[in-house]
This record gives sequence, structure tokens and C-alpha cells, in this order.
Amino acid sequence: MGTRSDTPRVPRWLDIAGHLMEQHRRFFVTLANVESFALANQRKETPVDRPIFICGLARAGSTILLNFLATHPNTASHRYRDFPFVHIPYWWNFFLEHAALKEVSSTERFHEDRIRVSPNSPEAMEEPVWVSFFPRCHEPTRSDILDGENRYPVFERFYRRHIQKVMIVRGGSRYLAKNNYNLSRIRYLTKVFPDAKIVIPVRDPISHVASSMRQHHIFSQKQRNDRRTRNYLRRAAHFEFGLDRRPVNVGDADAVHRIQHLWSEGHEPAGWAHYWRSVYAFVANCLGQDDGLREAALLVHYDDLCRRSIDTLSAIYEHCELQVTTAKLEQQANQLSAPSYYDNPFSKADEEEILRVTGGVHDRIRAMCYRPNGLE
Repeated sequence: MGTRSDTPRVPRWLDIAGHLMEQHRRFFVTLANVESFALANQRKETPVDRPIFICGLARAGSTILLNFLATHPNTASHRYRDFPFVHIPYWWNFFLEHAALKEVSSTERFHEDRIRVSPNSPEAMEEPVWVSFFPRCHEPTRSDILDGENRYPVFERFYRRHIQKVMIVRGGSRYLAKNNYNLSRIRYLTKVFPDAKIVIPVRDPISHVASSMRQHHIFSQKQRNDRRTRNYLRRAAHFEFGLDRRPVNVGDADAVHRIQHLWSEGHEPAGWAHYWRSVYAFVANCLGQDDGLREAALLVHYDDLCRRSIDTLSAIYEHCELQVTTAKLEQQANQLSAPSYYDNPFSKADEEEILRVTGGVHDRIRAMCYRPNGLE
């Protein structure tokens, strides 16, 4: 698995600014509260209505869904440019708009997966806000589950105001967030936002594990070659791949221990398979136990997104209550295809192991997914 050397490195100024944010999170929370107070009148005119949350295990298709939904004129989402001062989106974007910054062209993102990005591209950038209030949420030894049994009014007030400010900055009426870590918080999100719309992408375990292994290799190589890349991902709280890889703990400490042991011993396919099973078993259990959550969530299978694109995209827009034209659906569908930029790295034994570990959960979660026209 080779990696290309032409991917831009993290600029020095961004590394310094990111360090400032990382070391002084509480200060930026305070500054954000001042910003919210200054924008009180505008926030009163910006209700948080049916926020949209995209969350799935990384490499399931969440980025392409974000990119498509972010083109809708009603949606407002974070962008790459919001980092590192994510907590103060209004003031930071005001500065960027008035600073004499040179135009940056789009480049293929770190993942080397055909998706081109620029500072204005939508991205998962809200996790530093969660980390500011739940600083231990990425410790694998601790459960990451937030289920609404306990409420956090200070955070919830801050988060709602943060969402309003993103909507003001972007000029949209519907907040749109891609945050894969929200999978462990889906029940909590529907308690805080009863009208929330949740979209959960699911992917066939064999191709999902293959893609995850490829990404882990790419990120690890880039982080070894550029210290700033490792800093950037840690500060953005992206721990899916690379030298700081951490599995999400969805309440099963034994599963996390097994996953980490398999990875440490070099058994990547088995480790990723157990991780896939742990996360999606948790999702299936949540949906099976909570009718309100089941109504709020739409599960979308990656195969259907790539092969029955128009029907699947139409269902996503309908679930999110966003109007879309046929021409738009066709234009987006034409951008979709199964990935062809990597080969299946598995032996027959590897595939059999992945299917043995994930098979029952995949059957269960597949049955919960949206089924395009013509499928049973």
C-alpha cells in the first residue's frame, strides 16, 4: 500500500493556532459564550429546526452524504476553514473574510479516495466542541455512550447556541453535521432535539474492513512523515485511523480490549471486523429498543447508494425533509460509483473470518436499511 507524496502538509500557522486551541479549550468556551451573547438578537431569529446528523463508522459513506446534503440551500454545516477556532465560528469566519488570504485551490483529501476539498468544503468539525465538555470521551477504557438518561444542561445550551451561530454564518435554516462519533450519542441527540433527522450509512463488512485498513495505513504513513498532520487530527478529535487510532467504546469493554489486542498483534482484518460488529450491534440494539429513535433515523447501505443511487438519494432527502429536484438527484447520482482505487487485500481465510464475526449483525442491520424500489 503506497502513499502519494503530493498531499499538502499542514501549514505552520495552522499547527500553532491548533496548539493554542488545544491548550486553552476552557478559554475558548468562555470566548464562545461571549460571542453568543453578542449575537443574542440574531440567535433569537434563528431557531434550531430539525437538525440533520450524519453518523456512521468511518468509511461507510458519510462524507459523500455530507457533500451532497451540504449543497442544499437550506443546510448549514461546518467547513474545513472553521478549524481550529471551531468554538467561535462567527468571529473566526469574520476574520477570514476580511483577512488578505490567498485563494487555495481544491486538492484530494488526506484519504486519497477521489474526494477533492478546499477550505470551503463541508467537513466534520464539531467534535472539538464535544471534547471541551466531555474531555475523556475518546478514552477507549470508558464508555462513549450518551443515551439521554442523564442530561447536561450547560453543554446543551452551549451546543444549541453553537448550532445557531453556524447557521448564521452559513445563512442556512437547517443545521447539518457529519460526526461519526455521534453514533454513540444517537439516543441523546434525539432527547435534546426531538425533531432531529439522523442518517446512518452502513457498508458491507468485507469492503468496509478493506477500506478502513487502507486508510489506517495511509494516515499512519502521513503522520510519520509530518508531525503536524498528527497534531491536526488529534486536535480535531479524529482518531479513526493513524498512529492515535482509538476504537469507540459503545459499552462493551471486552470488545474494545479484544479489538485493541488484535490490532496490536497485527491482526488487522479481525480487529476491524470485531470493531464493525461492536458498533453496528450497538446501533441495531438502540433502534430496536427506541421507537422514537427508529422514526428519526434512516439507515442507508453503501451498496444501494452506489448502485441504486437516485432512489436512495431521494429517500435521504425525503427523510431529512429537504426539497430536491430530479435534475439535482440525477447530477449527484452520476457522481456515485463503487470504489475502484484499491484491490481486495484479503485471503479466503480472512474473508471467512470477517463474515463469521460480522455476519449476524450485518444481516440484522441490513434488514433495517432503506430498501430501494424493486428490492425485497
